[in-house]
Amino acid sequence: MPVLSDDQMKQILEYNIDRIYFGQLNTKSLYNALDRVKHNANENFTYINIGRITNKTICTILWREMSYNPMRFGDESPFKHNGKNNLFHFCKTPGKYKSIDTEKIMNDIRWHIKEFLKLNSVNNSWSNSISAPDGLVRIGVDEFGNPDKTYSMLMHLCTCIQIIARQNIADFKNKKNVWRNCIIANAAKRHPTGFRSFRYANIDPRYAHLIANQRQR
Repeated sequence: MPVLSDDQMKQILEYNIDRIYFGQLNTKSLYNALDRVKHNANENFTYINIGRITNKTICTILWREMSYNPMRFGDESPFKHNGKNNLFHFCKTPGKYKSIDTEKIMNDIRWHIKEFLKLNSVNNSWSNSISAPDGLVRIGVDEFGNPDKTYSMLMHLCTCIQIIARQNIADFKNKKNVWRNCIIANAAKRHPTGFRSFRYANIDPRYAHLIANQRQR
């Protein structure tokens, strides 16, 4: 197993606004879209490509980030119920965690997921998948320059990753705790070259065209 440097570990674990986490979404594209419309006197919206974001996508990516740190987050996905990914069940059913601080982290994530589900509602009913057949969503501002609900709901997803990554980094940096060695071993196994890609390698081939034809306007 390769021995990774602290700088390599940070590159792997830290939240990065350029890294694609969900579908084709990264935080930088959100920031840039909002900045464009705020500084464009002629238009109050623009479009970004988020690819396909579903219940399965969200649960899988959140758990993938947590699973760098099983001593903290456990060995089984908290997003699965009866063997299936289920955001609704995660939001309705507080789990049992190894420590009070882990419970607080999970409650913070649960709050952001609930806000995402509310903002993504269809006919006043929570929805766990974003409806964007061509991968494009509109990002806009109101007359006061405040972000619209699409921007806000996507930021709630990004914030969930930030929370997990921040804890993973904190646990890695603490050389006296039990989590560090396990995090290092998992990172080295997944990224033997010491570099983590800015996009996930496992792409559903049905939606590969969204990557090849990624557009922003």
